[in-house]
Amino acid sequence: MKQGRYAMNCQHTVADEKIGSILYLARHGETTFNVENRMGGDPPLTDRGIQQAFRVADLLKDLRIDTIFCSTLLRSKRTAEIIHSCHRDSFLVEISELVEFDAGELDSLTY
Repeated sequence: MKQGRYAMNCQHTVADEKIGSILYLARHGETTFNVENRMGGDPPLTDRGIQQAFRVADLLKDLRIDTIFCSTLLRSKRTAEIIHSCHRDSFLVEISELVEFDAGELDSLTY
């Protein structure tokens, strides 16, 4: 997986008509912290979270996807890797700026 920033030209041609980029957003699958009501952290996906990621991959499999961006967190990377399994010609790029927040001292605590 390539790390860092990636710039691309996202012009697509549909029936000789140029259109701009289309952005699809997907949240990571369920994590162990989601089940335990824990905040932040970098937990792995649960079996259910892996199934959810495969469901998203299945929903997106017939779409043209040039690049898949994800954060550097395990849950995000694993979800992106599963989606990428249906889009082997696309770029898979980790971007640290996509990490949502730092919970500080509250990291990994339950709520």
